[in-house]
Amino acid sequence: MTFGIYCIEHIETGRKYIGKSKDIEKRFQKHKSQLFQAAPTNGVNSYLWNLVKKHGIDSLKFWIVEEVYPKESILLADRETYWMDT
Repeated sequence: MTFGIYCIEHIETGRKYIGKSKDIEKRFQKHKSQLFQAAPTNGVNSYLWNLVKKHGIDSLKFWIVEEVYPKESILLADRETYWMDT
């Protein structure tokens, strides 16, 4: 279980989605599950959903940007904002 900031990147264009989670591995599984649904549901990034429908899940790269120690989890939102701005 990894606390921290993660990125989902479209390999071809380099566009990135930055997110935060207290369990990044579980969050990646949830993203992937949602991206394979027949229609985007509430809470699903429609840009990513459309990419998967057009190019497949292999067009995306899932990676951890920064690990935040659990006792510092209050910093997750601040670190997410930092990485979104970077």
